[in-house]
Amino acid sequence: MSPKDNTSIFSYALALSILWSASIGTIAVWTISEEKNSTLNLATAEARAYFNKDQAMRLWATEHGRIYVPATDRYPPDPNLAHIPERDIETPSGIALTLINPARIIRELDQNYGHLYGVTGKVTSLTPLARENIPDEWEKQALHRLMNGEKEVFELTDINGDEYLRLMQPLMVNTGCLLCHGGQDFEVGKPGGGIGIALPMKQLREQEAAAIVSKIAILLILWFLGIVSLIVGAWIISRQVSVRQGMLQKLQRSEKRKSAILDTALDAIITIDQKDLILEFNPAAEKIFGYAREEVIGKKMAELIVPESLRQQHYEGLQRHLLTSETTIIGTRIETTAMRSDGAKFPIELTITRIDQEDAPLFTAYLRDITINRQMAQQLLHQASHDYLTSLLNRHSFEQSLQRLLDNMSPGSQHCLMVTTHP
Repeated sequence: MSPKDNTSIFSYALALSILWSASIGTIAVWTISEEKNSTLNLATAEARAYFNKDQAMRLWATEHGRIYVPATDRYPPDPNLAHIPERDIETPSGIALTLINPARIIRELDQNYGHLYGVTGKVTSLTPLARENIPDEWEKQALHRLMNGEKEVFELTDINGDEYLRLMQPLMVNTGCLLCHGGQDFEVGKPGGGIGIALPMKQLREQEAAAIVSKIAILLILWFLGIVSLIVGAWIISRQVSVRQGMLQKLQRSEKRKSAILDTALDAIITIDQKDLILEFNPAAEKIFGYAREEVIGKKMAELIVPESLRQQHYEGLQRHLLTSETTIIGTRIETTAMRSDGAKFPIELTITRIDQEDAPLFTAYLRDITINRQMAQQLLHQASHDYLTSLLNRHSFEQSLQRLLDNMSPGSQHCLMVTTHP
């Protein structure tokens, strides 16, 4: 395999690795973003649930008009409600009761039991009655936005170094609210303040971080497996290409050797398929039979070089061999007659080999023109039996003829021998 090909394969592998890494990176960024959005959505839903809890408590308390609790050192009468008649009452049994408003109920629930659910709720207003309900800076800005028509304000903020999701919705004034806020020019059906929720994000962020680490770990494993697969794949492809190119080079060298042999062979070499169609016709065959290679490729060999008297025998032998694999000439050397392009017949020496392939066998014939050989043999035979000067039978031939005559004499037959001498 050439270094250029090797470089190309690993360049593609590098490009795919970069693309795979970019894809995994994009998925990782998207995963982190989705986890953060999921955390924010979960926190928002949780904050709204707590808001609805506080809103339900406030509506329940307002709906009942007045709620009294025993007046104690822990729950002294609220000076902010001193203007309300019967703020303080006594039961027939002598128990002193004091009025408690919804804002204080929510505030004390958070102060005394907020550790059970970790979420702070607060009723606040731009004109609060109690100092405990005075808004901080974020609440003040949120209240202004609610007074301007917004239905909800929520934001991730920092409280004493910890992250919180703060949410506020408007507190709509109803008739029950006027009991405590009658002198503040509140209008029924209009926002008089807001209920704020501060949800700590620490636990949700820890869950978010754990989920992100888990998913990023899975993505890193996928990325690693993908990179390893690309490297191994590139190495396997490189080896396969190298092996294939080696085989191709061997095949090319083999084809060159075959072409050289075909081109330089003195004997005619003709390859046919099972249908007797010519597939190969070397230069020696062109010279011997008088056909150009382009003229015969794809045509039936029998119609071109087999004399008409032998064609039927040729076809029958071919079909018999294909059906039964029986043959009398494959692998042997025989002498027969062939035909040139001009129709002239001449003797040849023939050898046929079979080449088995997956789909069908091929047959290669090696043919040698033995016309000159025949002529030389006849000439040698003539020279062996005739006198060189007189062209008459020589003594050896005479003796052979005489011996045959004597050997074949029948009883009672007579022969005479005439001998002449030269002076």
